[in-house]
Amino acid sequence: MEQNANVQMVTARDRLKMHATEPSCAGCHKVMDPLGLTMENFDGLGGFRTQENGATINTEGFLDGTQFDSPDGLAEALYNHPETPRCVAERLYNSAVGRDITWGERYYLDWLIEAFADDGYRVPDLMRKIAMSENFFTVTAPAQAPRTRMTEGPARKGEST
Repeated sequence: MEQNANVQMVTARDRLKMHATEPSCAGCHKVMDPLGLTMENFDGLGGFRTQENGATINTEGFLDGTQFDSPDGLAEALYNHPETPRCVAERLYNSAVGRDITWGERYYLDWLIEAFADDGYRVPDLMRKIAMSENFFTVTAPAQAPRTRMTEGPARKGEST
């Protein structure tokens, strides 16, 4: 289906409104869209534009009640949001170790967030601390769903019948 087929939905904001009403989509879109649509002035190649399909692009967004209408406003809202350092540290750590954060790592994460603040919120320093941590080099078994043996066919080696 061509995205321009419905003249009522000419901008990305218009097209994304339908996701806000779809229960399986709404939870994430209510969080992501107000942030992402603030950067709609930039096309897929990074070129600046003020219109999409002849309609003026609305770049207004909000983050936990703070409104903005530009990437600079979004940056300021993130800068002033008290949970930004925790979110950045946890997402970087999660990506670095390749798994979800465990309950036992909470104290380490709290220390990591404090160190991030002490270092002036410099992301390269945070990445270095993560990469030099013992946790980064610890191998953990991946979480697996319980296996069940098929009812037909021979048992596998080491498996009882």
